[in-house]
Amino acid sequence: MTVESAQVVGLKVFKAIVWVIYAIATFAEIVIAFTFFLLLFDASPKAGFVEFVYHWGAVFAQPFKGMIDPTKLSNGGVISWSALFAMAAYAVLAWLLGAGVNAVSRSIYRKSRLNQAAVAPAAQPEPTPVPTEPASGIDAPQV
Repeated sequence: MTVESAQVVGLKVFKAIVWVIYAIATFAEIVIAFTFFLLLFDASPKAGFVEFVYHWGAVFAQPFKGMIDPTKLSNGGVISWSALFAMAAYAVLAWLLGAGVNAVSRSIYRKSRLNQAAVAPAAQPEPTPVPTEPASGIDAPQV
Protein backbone atom coordinates (compact mmCIF):
# COMPACT_ATOMS: atom_id res chain seq x y z
CA MET A 1 0.00 0.00 0.00
CA THR A 2 1.46 3.33 -1.00
CA VAL A 3 1.54 6.35 1.26
CA GLU A 4 -1.01 8.11 -0.94
CA SER A 5 -3.49 5.23 -0.83
CA ALA A 6 -3.04 4.93 2.94
CA GLN A 7 -3.89 8.61 3.29
CA VAL A 8 -6.98 8.17 1.11
CA VAL A 9 -8.09 5.28 3.32
CA GLY A 10 -7.42 7.42 6.38
CA LEU A 11 -9.53 10.25 4.99
CA LYS A 12 -12.36 7.81 4.28
CA VAL A 13 -12.14 6.54 7.86
CA PHE A 14 -12.34 10.12 9.16
CA LYS A 15 -15.39 10.75 6.97
CA ALA A 16 -17.01 7.57 8.30
CA ILE A 17 -16.32 8.68 11.88
CA VAL A 18 -18.05 12.01 11.21
CA TRP A 19 -21.08 10.21 9.76
CA VAL A 20 -21.28 7.90 12.80
CA ILE A 21 -21.10 10.90 15.14
CA TYR A 22 -23.86 12.66 13.22
CA ALA A 23 -26.01 9.49 13.09
CA ILE A 24 -25.79 8.94 16.86
CA ALA A 25 -26.45 12.61 17.59
CA THR A 26 -29.42 12.65 15.19
CA PHE A 27 -30.89 9.55 16.82
CA ALA A 28 -30.41 11.10 20.27
CA GLU A 29 -32.00 14.38 19.13
CA ILE A 30 -35.03 12.61 17.65
CA VAL A 31 -35.56 10.39 20.70
CA ILE A 32 -35.20 13.28 23.16
CA ALA A 33 -37.56 15.44 21.05
CA PHE A 34 -40.16 12.65 21.06
CA THR A 35 -39.65 12.23 24.81
CA PHE A 36 -40.16 15.95 25.32
CA PHE A 37 -43.42 16.02 23.37
CA LEU A 38 -44.74 12.78 24.87
CA LEU A 39 -44.11 14.17 28.36
CA LEU A 40 -45.66 17.47 27.33
CA PHE A 41 -48.87 15.75 26.25
CA ASP A 42 -48.83 13.25 29.16
CA ALA A 43 -48.64 10.16 26.95
CA SER A 44 -49.32 6.82 28.60
CA PRO A 45 -46.15 4.79 29.16
CA LYS A 46 -48.21 1.61 28.67
CA ALA A 47 -48.03 1.99 24.90
CA GLY A 48 -45.08 0.15 23.33
CA PHE A 49 -43.82 3.11 21.31
CA VAL A 50 -44.02 5.47 24.28
CA GLU A 51 -42.19 2.95 26.46
CA PHE A 52 -39.45 2.63 23.81
CA VAL A 53 -39.10 6.41 23.51
CA TYR A 54 -39.08 6.94 27.28
CA HIS A 55 -36.40 4.25 27.71
CA TRP A 56 -34.02 5.66 25.08
CA GLY A 57 -34.85 9.23 26.03
CA ALA A 58 -33.83 8.44 29.60
CA VAL A 59 -30.57 6.90 28.35
CA PHE A 60 -29.58 9.97 26.34
CA ALA A 61 -30.93 12.56 28.81
CA GLN A 62 -29.39 10.90 31.89
CA PRO A 63 -26.37 13.24 32.11
CA PHE A 64 -28.76 16.22 32.18
CA LYS A 65 -31.44 14.77 34.49
CA GLY A 66 -32.29 17.04 37.39
CA MET A 67 -30.28 19.92 35.97
CA ILE A 68 -33.39 22.09 35.65
CA ASP A 69 -36.65 21.31 37.43
CA PRO A 70 -39.50 20.39 35.09
CA THR A 71 -42.63 22.52 34.91
CA LYS A 72 -45.90 20.66 35.59
CA LEU A 73 -48.89 21.64 33.47
CA SER A 74 -52.57 21.57 34.38
CA ASN A 75 -53.29 18.75 31.89
CA GLY A 76 -50.83 16.45 33.68
CA GLY A 77 -48.08 17.06 31.16
CA VAL A 78 -44.59 18.18 31.95
CA ILE A 79 -42.22 20.62 30.28
CA SER A 80 -38.84 18.92 30.61
CA TRP A 81 -36.32 21.74 30.48
CA SER A 82 -33.52 19.22 30.95
CA ALA A 83 -34.58 17.46 27.74
CA LEU A 84 -34.45 20.74 25.83
CA PHE A 85 -31.01 21.47 27.27
CA ALA A 86 -29.88 17.93 26.36
CA MET A 87 -30.99 18.47 22.76
CA ALA A 88 -29.01 21.69 22.53
CA ALA A 89 -25.97 20.11 24.17
CA TYR A 90 -25.98 17.10 21.83
CA ALA A 91 -26.33 19.35 18.78
CA VAL A 92 -23.37 21.50 19.85
CA LEU A 93 -21.30 18.44 20.85
CA ALA A 94 -21.93 16.72 17.49
CA TRP A 95 -21.07 19.90 15.61
CA LEU A 96 -17.83 20.36 17.57
CA LEU A 97 -16.74 16.73 17.19
CA GLY A 98 -17.60 16.73 13.49
CA ALA A 99 -15.77 20.01 12.93
CA GLY A 100 -12.74 18.70 14.82
CA VAL A 101 -12.54 15.46 12.83
CA ASN A 102 -13.05 17.40 9.58
CA ALA A 103 -10.27 19.84 10.53
CA VAL A 104 -7.86 16.97 11.23
CA SER A 105 -8.73 15.23 7.96
CA ARG A 106 -8.34 18.48 5.98
CA SER A 107 -4.94 19.02 7.59
CA ILE A 108 -3.83 15.52 6.63
CA TYR A 109 -5.13 16.01 3.09
CA ARG A 110 -3.31 19.34 2.71
CA LYS A 111 -0.04 17.86 4.00
CA SER A 112 -0.33 14.92 1.61
CA ARG A 113 -0.93 17.27 -1.34
CA LEU A 114 2.09 19.39 -0.36
CA ASN A 115 4.25 16.26 -0.07
CA GLN A 116 3.08 15.08 -3.48
CA ALA A 117 3.89 18.46 -5.04
CA ALA A 118 7.36 18.46 -3.48
CA VAL A 119 8.18 14.91 -4.56
CA ALA A 120 6.78 14.89 -8.10
CA PRO A 121 7.92 17.61 -10.49
CA ALA A 122 5.20 19.39 -12.36
CA ALA A 123 4.36 17.49 -15.51
CA GLN A 124 4.92 19.47 -18.66
CA PRO A 125 2.27 18.90 -21.29
CA GLU A 126 3.54 17.59 -24.58
CA PRO A 127 3.16 20.08 -27.42
CA THR A 128 0.57 19.02 -29.95
CA PRO A 129 1.98 18.60 -33.46
CA VAL A 130 0.77 21.07 -36.06
CA PRO A 131 -0.71 19.28 -39.07
CA THR A 132 1.14 19.96 -42.31
CA GLU A 133 -1.48 18.48 -44.57
CA PRO A 134 -5.09 19.53 -44.94
CA ALA A 135 -7.57 17.77 -42.77
CA SER A 136 -8.89 14.52 -44.18
CA GLY A 137 -11.93 14.77 -46.42
CA ILE A 138 -11.19 18.31 -47.52
CA ASP A 139 -9.38 18.91 -50.77
CA ALA A 140 -6.87 21.69 -51.03
CA PRO A 141 -7.86 24.38 -53.51
CA GLN A 142 -6.25 23.94 -56.87
CA VAL A 143 -4.61 26.86 -58.57
